[in-house]
Amino acid sequence: LELPIYLKKHSSVGAFFCSVYPFFYRGGIIVIHDIMARRSKNIRKSMKTLLYSIFAWNNRIAVKRAAKVITDTNYVKHELIREFGTDPFKIVTCGCGWQHMNRIEEDDGWMNRFPNVKKGEYYFSLSANRIQKNFVWILNVSKTHPDDLFLIAGTVEEWQNNSSIEGNNILWMGELSDGEIKSLMKNSKAFLFPSTDEGFGIPPLEALGSGSIVISSYASCLPEIFGTSVHYIDPYDYEVNLNDILLERISGPNMVLEKYDWKKTAYKINNICLNILNK
Repeated sequence: LELPIYLKKHSSVGAFFCSVYPFFYRGGIIVIHDIMARRSKNIRKSMKTLLYSIFAWNNRIAVKRAAKVITDTNYVKHELIREFGTDPFKIVTCGCGWQHMNRIEEDDGWMNRFPNVKKGEYYFSLSANRIQKNFVWILNVSKTHPDDLFLIAGTVEEWQNNSSIEGNNILWMGELSDGEIKSLMKNSKAFLFPSTDEGFGIPPLEALGSGSIVISSYASCLPEIFGTSVHYIDPYDYEVNLNDILLERISGPNMVLEKYDWKKTAYKINNICLNILNK
């Protein structure tokens, strides 16, 4: 309520980067990272109904009223066009980046809390436990790989739980420091990202930037981002052999790491802001 009044009073333009747009405002920039909760029944069921309703309503208002809509991938751009009938010339695609990992110092402190975990002897995954993150894939694959260890780090949101994703060779690590995450990524056999739906997918990009091998699902926007730089799996196929997957040839991370850069994104967004202000 207060922000639109402030913007009008100071003749300023609003830029909203977290997919939430003021209800009583028109113009400015809205960044919408995804609309998966709107079109996926399973994701809707996993969220609080009121939260989903407000968020879905807000997305519709945002794409209609904003001067420019920024999103992370062409995949989400096409979804916005299909779902809301948004003018494609109103949408600008700006990818995310990974360079923030360069200023994070590796921290092996996790080894003191988990002394049985050895470098190079585990698979690592990172995310909040949401249904689209598809940790059930890790659960099922862990059963056919009893000699491998699967580490999962991240938060448990209030409408989720970890009780259904438990196995003898699965270790929930909870929240970790950025330095510990970088160390775990770098020293893993591979970073696992079996997500069924993403607006972008920053963790596997961070993993590539940290020197990790990545095994990603071939779903939603992920092939658009990672091309041939990662190993792919079907997120609904549990009959896989991770050792065989890691033997497959991939192109390496350089092309992807050069393409997705925070400076390039900032340059794009700066130009959008200038164009709006000039008008």
